[in-house]
Amino acid sequence: MQVERVTLIIAEGGVFRLYEGKERGGTGEAPFEGIALLISILGVEKRPLSRAMVERREADEADREVLNSFFDHLGAVLVIPLPAREGLAGLIALGQKKSGELFIDEDLELLTTMANQAATAIENARSY
Repeated sequence: MQVERVTLIIAEGGVFRLYEGKERGGTGEAPFEGIALLISILGVEKRPLSRAMVERREADEADREVLNSFFDHLGAVLVIPLPAREGLAGLIALGQKKSGELFIDEDLELLTTMANQAATAIENARSY
């Protein structure tokens, strides 16, 4: 699946670390206000969240602005949670498909499966 950008955000000791590809250059901390709200939503819904879903979501305007700002900061149109035994291990933020097509159900199923496997690998590595 060819996408414009991928950002991996991993929970490390109470801080969410941001890992981006070579083009954007490395690591950093995720914007706290946006990540806290996003983590709480993903923790409840336990499924991918798209920018379009944020727009349709019944939430107050301030929360919608925070989420849109977070998506803008990451250049993302889709966020996939990395579910852990206790909360979330992190998330994967994806940009637009290079083809310009939308993400379809099959894409979401594949990405969710990959996210579950990645979360298991992260938990196993931490246990080791």
